[in-house]
Amino acid sequence: YGAATPYALSEEDGRVYVLRGTALSDLEFAANRLVDRRLHNFREDEFDAVVVRSGQKERRLVKAGDKLAAAPQQPADELATNWHERIWRTMGVDVLGRDETPAAGTPRVELRVDYVRGNTPVGFIEMGKAGADVFARTEHTAGWVRLHGGSAQILDERDKVVEPRG
Repeated sequence: YGAATPYALSEEDGRVYVLRGTALSDLEFAANRLVDRRLHNFREDEFDAVVVRSGQKERRLVKAGDKLAAAPQQPADELATNWHERIWRTMGVDVLGRDETPAAGTPRVELRVDYVRGNTPVGFIEMGKAGADVFARTEHTAGWVRLHGGSAQILDERDKVVEPRG
């Protein structure tokens, strides 16, 4: 078509193929465009409880509608609900490969949230810091994923959720 139109030449048969304009740029910037940044491969309606672990402390919270509560007929725990919402909506910034370690070293897991339906595990997320960055790994990721900057607050507030004060 024109000088700026990308094309590919088949070395096998000598055919020339005109490429869609975005095909080449998708490949050039594949590290940013073609990476699966999802942390989970299940939906929010596919679990009915979460088990939050921090150190030796553990707390189970059940879903009560779109909120979390200590037990099915108890009032919603607004702090835990809002805190978990931030975990559920967190985004990965840099995705590391299988067995790849962050430059600052292997993150020390400070928080684990297990997702269950009845007594059946659905998935999990582990979060920890390496240097100044927060990383996570889940049932869906190949390895560690560096999270956006606001994720440090999730770790800072974990003890308030695991061990609430009445």
